[in-house]
Amino acid sequence: MEKLQKPKFSPKNQNINEGLNPLYTTLGIMWIFLGRSFPSLKIKKTLKIIKKGLQLFEDQLKYDLELPDCLSYQALINEKYLKKKHWIYADYMATISSLPLLYNIQEENIIQEAIIAKTAIGTSTKLLDNINDSIQTTDEAISSLKEFEKSMIDVNYEVPRIYSIPTNMNRGVNSSYVIANWVPKILVRSNAPKMQNIYEKDVKKLINGQIDSLQHKGLRDSKEITIDTFLTSISEKSIGDVWVDIDLCFMEDGLGKLDNNIFKNLTELKKGYSWIFKSSLIYDDVQDIYTDIKENAVNSALLLGLKKEVITYENINQHEPDNIIKKLNESNTLNDTISLADMLFIKGIRHIEKISETNTDIIDWKALLLSFRFVRLFNLRKILIRNKNTETFKLFLASIQDLNKIEEKIPDHILNLNKCIEPIII
Repeated sequence: MEKLQKPKFSPKNQNINEGLNPLYTTLGIMWIFLGRSFPSLKIKKTLKIIKKGLQLFEDQLKYDLELPDCLSYQALINEKYLKKKHWIYADYMATISSLPLLYNIQEENIIQEAIIAKTAIGTSTKLLDNINDSIQTTDEAISSLKEFEKSMIDVNYEVPRIYSIPTNMNRGVNSSYVIANWVPKILVRSNAPKMQNIYEKDVKKLINGQIDSLQHKGLRDSKEITIDTFLTSISEKSIGDVWVDIDLCFMEDGLGKLDNNIFKNLTELKKGYSWIFKSSLIYDDVQDIYTDIKENAVNSALLLGLKKEVITYENINQHEPDNIIKKLNESNTLNDTISLADMLFIKGIRHIEKISETNTDIIDWKALLLSFRFVRLFNLRKILIRNKNTETFKLFLASIQDLNKIEEKIPDHILNLNKCIEPIII
């Protein structure tokens, strides 16, 4: 295979402006323009739904979080547990992925509900992750994840009362439960027995993956976790399966029922989704490598470095991000990590392309595949911001070019990890 030539990644400038970067806005506008020729992504309608979704979501946040045991909308922002951009991005990506699946099946107001539910998943998960990663102990974080699971499934869920002196941390955790509980309250309005059952099983799988990640958080304390175990179990913490389940619930509701053939095809669609969203975890690991080393979090780039023997557990024990990143750069390991993410991403795209060749015209397949390419572009945004050079720009723009050019540059030792990435589809 051709040796991969990609840019070096710098540990410097970690405190990037976390606001709504002009690059992100430009990307969003560009993608809406690229999708204008597809029936499900007409510019006027897409912009209208994105704008309405944001307004509805923010109104709901402001109303539902005014509880004594929760942090309010503004308090979450003031405490920096959440940033407005988190639900703006979630709403945008929910819209461009829901419309291709549902535009032919459901009315616009129903599609809007699916988008709000998906935005709630993305936002509540991010909120709880932010608190668990830097504030709560491992035991507290695991306990909160188990409670989070209940909030995502039980339509009659009640937020725990805080009987001790409330802290911003435990009130913020409760806020994540409130937002997550919007999902079952929305899904209960759909008639989708098959997909709602799968959604509940996928929620449990998601939480198990996140708990698995937390339990292995101390890389310096355990040699049990490898890149293989990351790919086979920890990567299940991706929200991809529950994300698409929302759309498929409303698809089942709109169609009236799912016969065996349609159900089989949707199961195959979920496989593609699973690979694509797992790739997002790995792209993020490259971008978050400095923080993950500091916080001792599980990171696929570190696991690849251990597998290649370019770093050791002793290096990780030294808690020196600059030194570790230097070793990973010099050994091309961070580039290998992007190649691993690319392999997962392309595997998912190819799988969905194959399904689209024999499947129904109900779905706008070309628009759906375009939305996934945006996912890759979005996932590489921080790398472009940190490394403003020609090579990084080429890596970034590869998302809209021939995927064969990306695929042919994936090294053999990364391709050999293919055996570990069969998704768990329920």
